[in-house]
Formats: sequence, C-alpha cells, structure tokens
Amino acid sequence: MPRHAPTEWRYAAYGLTIAADAPLASLVPAEGGSPDLNVALHAGEPIPPVEPSDHAWYRRPYLDAAGEPLLVAWERALDGSRWLRYSEGAVFRVDAGARRVDA
Repeated sequence: MPRHAPTEWRYAAYGLTIAADAPLASLVPAEGGSPDLNVALHAGEPIPPVEPSDHAWYRRPYLDAAGEPLLVAWERALDGSRWLRYSEGAVFRVDAGARRVDA
C-alpha cells in the first residue's frame, strides 16, 4: 500500500512546537503535543496588498537595485497582524497573537 505524505509536519525550535502544512528545512522533527505556532505556506497565491490604514513601523535602510527598501514591516490596523514584506517578493504575516505565520 502506498504511503501518503503527512498533511501536517511537526518541529521543535527554540522551545516551541511548530505545526506546518509543508516541510520546513533545517528544523528538528517533533512528535505530539499542541503546537505553539502554526505555519501555513501559500506558494503561488496572490499576496494581499498593503491597506491604506496599514502602518509601516520599520523600513530597512538598505535598498535593492530599484531603490526600494529590502524589508518593510507593517502593522495591519484591521486585525493587529504584522507583515514582513521583502523587496524580492517574499511576504510573511504573523497574527496579532503570534500563534500563526502565513508565508
């Protein structure tokens, strides 16, 4: 009978148990327990735009070739989540309770 890939991977890092919906490189696999942090990867999905009410609380002083900051960190007024937006296109959202990361 063929084995199916797990629908959830568990890891331990910095004293946290992390549940992810895809494998995460370089983390130590863990068993059981309630996760302290849930990670969801959304490869290929559209990235939500910056909202007019979002507040940029950090801009990295280093610029990319187009003159944009390498990183801008935003707080979303609507729900208190924090967004890390990198100039090359990577985006991470951390919910207000720091219990979920969407990438």
